[in-house]
Amino acid sequence: VTDDATAKEAVAIRKLITSHRTEVKNARLAITRNFDSVKSQFIDAEKDVLAPAEEALENISQKILAYQEEQERLAREEAARVDAICAKFDTNAKSLRSQKACDEKGAELKQVFAELPEADQNHAEIKLAFTKAINELLTRKDELTTAERDEAEAAKLAAQRKREQEIAEAEAAKAAKSQKPAVKSGIKTKTVFTVTNPELVPRYLCEPSDKLIREAIANGLREIPGVEIREEKSF
Repeated sequence: VTDDATAKEAVAIRKLITSHRTEVKNARLAITRNFDSVKSQFIDAEKDVLAPAEEALENISQKILAYQEEQERLAREEAARVDAICAKFDTNAKSLRSQKACDEKGAELKQVFAELPEADQNHAEIKLAFTKAINELLTRKDELTTAERDEAEAAKLAAQRKREQEIAEAEAAKAAKSQKPAVKSGIKTKTVFTVTNPELVPRYLCEPSDKLIREAIANGLREIPGVEIREEKSF
């Protein structure tokens, strides 16, 4: 299109094209309208044929849903029932303070388990809870046994240390009585000590305690294993 003449020719050609498109569309509609009517008839017939099937599908779907919901409800009830049984095997073992209490609790739990139906006794969660409870009681008994043994050993060691201290005190008192008064010369004598081997120091001085060692020396003791005692002179 370069001028008015060619522009007019282009407009005329466009009208011809538009008219041709309209004619083709109308011809297609004249043919397909009958097909559309037939298609609608087939769709309506399909709906009529499938209506019983659709109704049956809806019915069975509702029944399946109701069954699933019922199974879920029963599962929740069963879980709650099992949890309630498992709760009976809560030992709180750490609160038990004696072997007898552990044995009594164990007997009680075994009685509870024995009274359960066989199906519950074989239930994995219930069996696990019962086994765990018994093991907790056995562990607690072991802890109590160890504690009692440690307590007895501690008492034995304390008594031994006390006897050793009493013997040392008696020896120190005896040594102090046997010492002769020193001649006064104006020279002051100071007794000092050095721990040479802590492993050899008697139990009652096992810290080793300077205070306890000084007291023992002051009471006249002159030989203490692991301690060097010497005289230092000063004015």
